[in-house]
Amino acid sequence: MSGENNAFEFGFCDRPLYKLERPWSPSDDPWEVQRLPNGRMIAAEATVPDSIEDAYSQWTKGSAVSYGDGIIGCLPSGSYYLVRSELRPLDANRLLLGNIAVPRPPEVAILWDKLTGIEYKKNQAPGLFAAVFGTEAGVLPELSQPLLGTGILNFTGQRYVAPHGEIFSNSGLWFFPFSSRIGDENPEQPKDPLLIIPEDTFIIDARGPYLEAEQRWKKNAYRIAQLLARGR
Repeated sequence: MSGENNAFEFGFCDRPLYKLERPWSPSDDPWEVQRLPNGRMIAAEATVPDSIEDAYSQWTKGSAVSYGDGIIGCLPSGSYYLVRSELRPLDANRLLLGNIAVPRPPEVAILWDKLTGIEYKKNQAPGLFAAVFGTEAGVLPELSQPLLGTGILNFTGQRYVAPHGEIFSNSGLWFFPFSSRIGDENPEQPKDPLLIIPEDTFIIDARGPYLEAEQRWKKNAYRIAQLLARGR
């Protein structure tokens, strides 16, 4: 991911596939997300690294994933949680683009929508909004491939101090497909999607380019992975 000012490009360095624009006033204005027309997809011949191929195949057996596994071998250096999620898209009408809610377009699926505020309690699950952005307008996003996420700290542009003194904020986690659809049949959505949750890369802070953003995200990454794996 590369970023300049408030715009972040997500994908291959030479031809990024998505562009995320952070609002200048994250408490008052929405994020913008767009698919770049000349973005580079993962090549169909890309494969899972040999060192994990057998274990990966056994683990994903019976999941929603039927193609696109090559993204596993294309990830940049870093730590990731590979999550087989029990979650299914919510019957949701709204999409949160930071602190601003808009009607959910058909090409976006909402996986988790539980934010928190000043009522946050010690050891409570972190407030999180998670969504999958599809590549085709008006078409439900593909869940038949591993989906790569980008984490957004201070998602609503606000930070809180809980009664017990802890400083916390809500987080956003947006997932994107990077492989072209294979086959004409509709994917079987009831199966478990596969989510790639970054621990120390692909992290944006909605409040600005602070150097400690990745370290702060890392503190909650495991708990977020647990939420999206089991829904609790």
